[in-house]
Amino acid sequence: MTEKNLKPETIPEVLFPGQSPTNSVFVGGADNPESMPAQPFPSAVVASHLISSMLNSISGKILGGFSFGRSGSIKIGKYVNGVSGEIALSPNGITGLNSSGVVTFAIDATTGNASFLGTIYAAAGSIGGFTINSSYLVAGSGSNTAGISPSDYPFWAGASYSNRGSAPFRITPDGKLVAGNADITGKITATSGVIGGWTITSTTLSGTNILLDSGGLVLVGNTTDYISMLISGSPVIAFVIGSSVKGILKATTAGSGGIEVAGGDLVLNNNKSVLIKKDSDSSYGGITVSGGDLWLFTTSSNKFYLKDNSNNDLMNIGSGGMIYTKDNKIQLGAYTLTLTRSQTLS
Repeated sequence: MTEKNLKPETIPEVLFPGQSPTNSVFVGGADNPESMPAQPFPSAVVASHLISSMLNSISGKILGGFSFGRSGSIKIGKYVNGVSGEIALSPNGITGLNSSGVVTFAIDATTGNASFLGTIYAAAGSIGGFTINSSYLVAGSGSNTAGISPSDYPFWAGASYSNRGSAPFRITPDGKLVAGNADITGKITATSGVIGGWTITSTTLSGTNILLDSGGLVLVGNTTDYISMLISGSPVIAFVIGSSVKGILKATTAGSGGIEVAGGDLVLNNNKSVLIKKDSDSSYGGITVSGGDLWLFTTSSNKFYLKDNSNNDLMNIGSGGMIYTKDNKIQLGAYTLTLTRSQTLS
């Protein structure tokens, strides 16, 4: 059908059958309605319109631009709760409403802000400075590159996309973090790995010839020869040689406290001095040897001295086993032995 622009026309008067053009009053005879034969009613005529040059009512097409006023709008559909939703277009923007009355999308014409309740799909373009690719986002270039690649590195920085596997900062989907220059403040929890040359387990830190246990145990040495220090509870130091315990030092609460030597000998050597001071209650301390010998080694030019509290010599044993006393007397039990000169006792 050829589209045409219809304009108002003067439509001539159409007479009913038997009606005179000059007189609309029915007359008898052939003009009597009761004597007229039945006449078919004219069939309907459908008019096709091209309204101006803007709107085609046949094809349903808008052929030109329409301008909205300040309050003009177009609404597509009609919101009926639980039945149907609608879309509204106006100078303020576009909104979509579903049948539950929820705004599913909105575009603000003033600010350009957009919100979408559903999913947005894009295989190209850009967003927030990141270039969109089919499987990753990337921004920057060279060593200033950062990106998101969910399949292998959910986040990386410091390398291009093709070199993301060696980027100085990268995170894998299983939670592995690689940071070439990290400065972390706060809590760190680790049950494995290496830090500063120390191997981490759930309860220990270990390095070359040393192990620190969270239970208070410290081992220094190799697997067969080492010093074991137990810090928690009653402190104990054990000396192990060839996997056998050769000596133990432990704290004692006897008297005013001290160090107890158990399971071995206490040997003082290498030209060193041992000073035993009196306790705070003015009683003198001492060395108690139980189940063993007390060995004191000196060089040929040194002596073993016993002194009083004023550092005066009471007795000394010199080289060759010579005994010297302050007043040349030695008391043995109930007897006092007076020496006229230094003598060797056998």
